[in-house]
Amino acid sequence: MAYQGILSNEFNIKLIVLFVLKHYGKPVTNRLLTQMALEDVDIDYYLFQKCLFDVIKIGWIRTFKEEGEYKYELCENTYESIECFQNKIPFMVRQKLLFCIKKQLTAELPKTAVESDIVVSEKGEFNVYLRIFEKGDLLFELNVNVGSRDLALRTKEHFLKNATEIYMETTKNVMKDV
Repeated sequence: MAYQGILSNEFNIKLIVLFVLKHYGKPVTNRLLTQMALEDVDIDYYLFQKCLFDVIKIGWIRTFKEEGEYKYELCENTYESIECFQNKIPFMVRQKLLFCIKKQLTAELPKTAVESDIVVSEKGEFNVYLRIFEKGDLLFELNVNVGSRDLALRTKEHFLKNATEIYMETTKNVMKDV
């Protein structure tokens, strides 16, 4: 690999640890951090673990126990440092890391999510929104204007209870003559 020297340098590996934590954006277990960092990048596992524990000792990463597992997250003062130094990581390595992080974040999204909100317009009318997301992408959106708060609340509840049926029927009717 063209970056072998860079990926065996402890300073660069520490930057990679911080880069992954920054872009993942939430606390992570050792297993998941290691998986995202090493999936497509040729770094020695043991050297990676050593560098991880070095940045913990330095105080750039905070560790805590949650749900029976130790997790890591960046300390507040570390964000500026990683911004200054992340360009020391080769562009192709950063791209591979970002791809792995995005793949992991997408996998963590609920398969289907349903939202329903009520918004009061300037005219005092109530707009009820139904949104269905598939893996984070907007799949379906329906907006209905109703005349009272009570009707808006009942419409919202109906949307939440019957989202699948509403989606299927609406799609069937819209696509009827297509």
